[in-house]
Amino acid sequence: MWKNQNLTCPNFISFTIDDITKNFNKCIDDIELFIKKYPKIILRTNNETGGNGMHILESNSSKKNIVGVLKLLSTRCSKFFRKRSSTRIMAIEYISTHDPDKLIDLYRVHICLGKIISYYAVTSKLNVFHSIDMNYEDLNRFILINENLPSKISKIESKILLSAKVLGCNVGAVEFFLINDEPVFLEFNPMWGGNASKLGFGPKKFRNHLEKNRSSLENRIPNIYQFTDYQLYYKSLYKGIHDYYQNNSTS
Repeated sequence: MWKNQNLTCPNFISFTIDDITKNFNKCIDDIELFIKKYPKIILRTNNETGGNGMHILESNSSKKNIVGVLKLLSTRCSKFFRKRSSTRIMAIEYISTHDPDKLIDLYRVHICLGKIISYYAVTSKLNVFHSIDMNYEDLNRFILINENLPSKISKIESKILLSAKVLGCNVGAVEFFLINDEPVFLEFNPMWGGNASKLGFGPKKFRNHLEKNRSSLENRIPNIYQFTDYQLYYKSLYKGIHDYYQNNSTS
């Protein structure tokens, strides 16, 4: 759906649980052909969060390794397929970093009713990571990319909002990389949560630094402090939803 609207996203192939059950060997053949096109791919479920159900495979991965991962994911999906009938397993092009220090910057924007209400970026050298996985050594980079983020977001705002609209979603969080300041969309989460929404960003030492230096940093990265001021943030969010429907209700 994103590609149909000229929104950039990684190439992928996908399989239903029925595909895998009835044509397992063909699925393996398709993955082997797909993996040869890229240095790495991600083999994952399509509807889990927190990095669950996600495996990195190199282009030289053996057939035995691919078979093992696909069987593992298939077994995993069978446990929740009854409640999530749209479950699929996807092979996805891995987007490599071009950073000389091998750091990957991941961007997340929260959308509500056609408006961007918050955003942040996290950074790491890990292939798969979340806000909690940042190290204290990532702090300066974290501050820098978030300081520069407002101007980047304003330039691509229309594409970000379109990424939600074409999916028929009015609330959610979209994640993407930036390559030459253009978004490469990765996934859309129907709601947001996780460690950053509960405790803050990074490990305790990381969070303590942000809190201790709030007076000097808040003007540089206001998006971070606004997002982690939970009571005010969610009060504003739900008030916005309430006001929207109150103003747009028909009698």
